[in-house]
Amino acid sequence: MGTRHLTAVYLDGKYRVAQYGQWDGYSKGAGLICLGFAHTIVEKSARDKFANKVRNCSWATQRYIDIKVRHENWQKEYPEFACDTGPDILQIIKDSDRKIKLDKALNFVADGLMCEWAWVIDLDNETLEGFKGFNHHPLTKEDRFYFLDSPEIDDYHPARLVAKWSLNNLPTDSEFIAAFKEEN
Repeated sequence: MGTRHLTAVYLDGKYRVAQYGQWDGYSKGAGLICLGFAHTIVEKSARDKFANKVRNCSWATQRYIDIKVRHENWQKEYPEFACDTGPDILQIIKDSDRKIKLDKALNFVADGLMCEWAWVIDLDNETLEGFKGFNHHPLTKEDRFYFLDSPEIDDYHPARLVAKWSLNNLPTDSEFIAAFKEEN
């Protein structure tokens, strides 16, 4: 189902991954994929290795993206630019032996109407966070996406935090789903 979302990684005080996803963005879809991925980086060594791979990523220019998507098999060769990739970008980065250029879709989360969910792995604070769109309430300075809030644009505001877990104390799948039961 077309449930648009954002998958992000925050590291060294900035967003280093901000992947747009077109499909299954809700907790039982992209959320569970992010949770499953988070379970693979519970150990400090795995988390450090992933962090280093994330540090090797960089933002692609639009020209770079346009050139890559002209390639005949671009979705297979460059899945980092496909809207079908969504949260799978995390595993792509973890498994990659190359430096990956990414499409910076961070501003998408500011569109509270179109961005239905957002999933953030914050490696600085060692958390997994789930956010819900369709937010009609202005954010406060304490909210993660406050810097993107522009109330004069429309009646919607960036996605709002619903649940957060320490990477050292992640929930089970059923606990995770239960945290979003009112939101699905």
